[in-house]
Amino acid sequence: MESPCALIFFMRNPVPGKVKTRLAAGIGDEAACDLYASFVQDMLSMLERTGGEIHVFFWPPEEPPQMKTPYPLHPQKGASLGERMQNAFEEIFSQGCDKALLMGSDIPDLPMDIIQEAEKLLEENACVLGPSEDGGYFLVGFTKKGFFPSIFSGPEWGTSKVLAQTLDILKQSRIPCGLTTPWKDVDDLEDLKLLFLRLSGEKTAAGETLFKLKELQRVCPHILDWPS
Repeated sequence: MESPCALIFFMRNPVPGKVKTRLAAGIGDEAACDLYASFVQDMLSMLERTGGEIHVFFWPPEEPPQMKTPYPLHPQKGASLGERMQNAFEEIFSQGCDKALLMGSDIPDLPMDIIQEAEKLLEENACVLGPSEDGGYFLVGFTKKGFFPSIFSGPEWGTSKVLAQTLDILKQSRIPCGLTTPWKDVDDLEDLKLLFLRLSGEKTAAGETLFKLKELQRVCPHILDWPS
């Protein structure tokens, strides 16, 4: 019998000045940290509703997050993002999981439907990627049998080429890959404004984040010139 899909959640310990630094340049360290903590809460709530097996991988490894959670906590291991993702998959697969999805914590309004879509794509593909609008990807998944760690050492991380380079690596190695519906992560102030507009039209998504955004809008109207 196949084991449930493992959901690998990458997060940073919410410390002012250490998280969402590009966003903090527009709203300040404390506000960016508070928002990031709400991102984490909303994403974990969504993942819990999928019924998947959640594993939280935190960074930096010497600072476990000060949060109460029923989920296993694992330190991220590796110098680069690619190394840390590869090591996370290897750790989860060594525990007997047959397939796993990995995602970061910058997509607080990610619909549960996309997680389910990714799981379905893994039924027919060795790999699945969730394209983001900045040229990267917000989600990556593998079956245990189809795990191909080379995709984590090839791309130029932090650039708009990551998705294209990853797909090239998979194509050259003839690794079948499915793509989910694209989504947008939140890196800077403009992304945050777009998130606010999306959440204002969907009251059931990312409730903690929407609450923090409305609070921020009230306190900092001169910084965040958003529609009411």
